[in-house]
Amino acid sequence: MATFFAERLRVPVFPTSVADAVAAGRGMDGVVLLLDTADCTGGGSAGDSIVLVRSLLDCGAGATEDETCFAMLVDPAAAASCLAAGAGAQLELELGHSLDSTECRAAAGLPPWGEPLKATGTVLRAEADARFEYSGGMLGGSTVSMGCSAVWKVQEIKVLIMSIATYDWADEQYKRMGMEPSTAKFIGVKNMMNFRSGYSHVTDVERNAIVLNCAGPTPPDMVSLPFQRLQQPCWLPPGVEGEEEVVTEPTIELLHLEKATSADGWADAGSTAESRRRRARDGRDYDV
Repeated sequence: MATFFAERLRVPVFPTSVADAVAAGRGMDGVVLLLDTADCTGGGSAGDSIVLVRSLLDCGAGATEDETCFAMLVDPAAAASCLAAGAGAQLELELGHSLDSTECRAAAGLPPWGEPLKATGTVLRAEADARFEYSGGMLGGSTVSMGCSAVWKVQEIKVLIMSIATYDWADEQYKRMGMEPSTAKFIGVKNMMNFRSGYSHVTDVERNAIVLNCAGPTPPDMVSLPFQRLQQPCWLPPGVEGEEEVVTEPTIELLHLEKATSADGWADAGSTAESRRRRARDGRDYDV
């Protein structure tokens, strides 16, 4: 443990804004992976964030044919609209944040992850049931469905819109819908780990991958989370490079269990203070 703790400053991730990532990526040779890990469905996100696409438009990415960008998201209604319109149609969409929506989060007293993007683009492809086979990982060989899916282009930003969230292992989803990764300059990837294996045939994944600072339920930077009941001991890495780290004094809090009359036969004995009160009351200790 001491050895691991001594190496702790090798762990933090310092996310970059989309605009800064695009500026840096333009100076790199080859395909650049933009890691939108805050919207990782493998971590529990809905996969419906449009933050990356909006930010690409805002910073002028994808404005020319030599700067094609790929992105993906889950939006069943938008995919259905594309299918109804058909390939080649000019279509205005209100895209993104349709599942983990602003209204739902507001009702729960939570801030929005972002607002839908309203824009007009071209439907390049649409299918009622887009299935693909995973090329590797623990799902390797498995066939899954993205449901009704489409490719919709605004400027030179090609957006894969699916109806069913699928795990982002490599480039299978893009390829299934005719999007060849080697033809893009910037590729949105909603995974923090698997890109190293999944995209190693496309680019230099150690050099050409940039972690983005986007809003979402699965952020790469744990310091950004609004902790309210943080347990000790804990170490908070610096939020930005060069910032001072926070190391709290370690304390020991044990979870004690005792036999109870509940349906499952066990009950949480509660906090350390409550455990002490129980010991004092009945004069015995509890097994940890």
